[in-house]
Amino acid sequence: MKFVHNAPCQAQSRFLLSICIPTYNRCAHLKRTIESIVSQAAFKDGSLVELVVLDNDSQDATPDVCQHFLHLYPSSFVYNRQEQGVQPDINFRDVLNLASGSYLKLNNDTLVHSDDSLQFMLEVLANSSDRLGKKITPFFSNGLIPHIKSPVSCVSTNDFLRLTYGISTYIGAFGVWREDFHQVQSFRPEIAWKNSLGHVDCLFRLLDAGHSFVIYNNKIACIDKPANHGGYDVGKVFLDEYLRLCWRSYRGGHIAYQAYICEVRRSIFYASSWFNNQILYPNLYSFKFDFFYYRVRAACLGDPCLLLLFFLHQHFDLLLKLSRKTTKSLINFLISAAYFFLKS
Repeated sequence: MKFVHNAPCQAQSRFLLSICIPTYNRCAHLKRTIESIVSQAAFKDGSLVELVVLDNDSQDATPDVCQHFLHLYPSSFVYNRQEQGVQPDINFRDVLNLASGSYLKLNNDTLVHSDDSLQFMLEVLANSSDRLGKKITPFFSNGLIPHIKSPVSCVSTNDFLRLTYGISTYIGAFGVWREDFHQVQSFRPEIAWKNSLGHVDCLFRLLDAGHSFVIYNNKIACIDKPANHGGYDVGKVFLDEYLRLCWRSYRGGHIAYQAYICEVRRSIFYASSWFNNQILYPNLYSFKFDFFYYRVRAACLGDPCLLLLFFLHQHFDLLLKLSRKTTKSLINFLISAAYFFLKS
């Protein structure tokens, strides 16, 4: 079957939930992720859960892995492959377009599910309507928001930002009703995804339009961390694109100015933390930081207080991480020395 970019699936589907996995050159992680899903009774039943994988022209054994599962589950497993590599965010969009379920759930290729995750999500989706029968959109934050212990409703973008602490950028938390996704994508779909964070653009547009969300912070999966994490420009994504979306909501009257400034602080702290990680552990991370300080200044809107906060946070965070790294190296050295002397 020839894959058509940005062509929404029009099929009438029996599936309530589509787990959508965009992937590239992570066959081992992907295999563990798929196994954690297909091993569950809710998937084996074959009636409510669909698993969709879109390969971004991987050069490893990803096609072989996916063909194996396609052979085992031909009616509930969908696999397709980009004819040539595309920008990662475009692959995120395209895998959602491939899905036929009522609710589309993005899933990292390194996100390994717990044994009852599908059943939990199905129960939530089956009861996601208000008193008038209008659908409410679940947001599965996967235990990443420590202060949320039970489901919390959000009736505005302002409430959502206040409660989620920037978790909206995490693709593993994103989910949307298929009809809402297609409606949003009918409005300038290419721009949002080519600029990165198309899923956040979709989320914000729905919130700004008055859609209701409920945050479920239950732990449903764990992250199978890859050996080398990164590959994208942290400053561009979080200081340019994410704050641009927040600014758009502020200009539209959907969030307060104080909420926008709060997101600026969170974003510059988050970016500076990864900047330090890249400095201290270059073999573990492959993030980009092009024009990083310029982007920080632009994000701070020339506010000297925000700039001061950034530099204080960056240097304090760097010293803290450096001391941890030094202490860990010293402990490992002492253990090795003790082992050497005891052995001799």
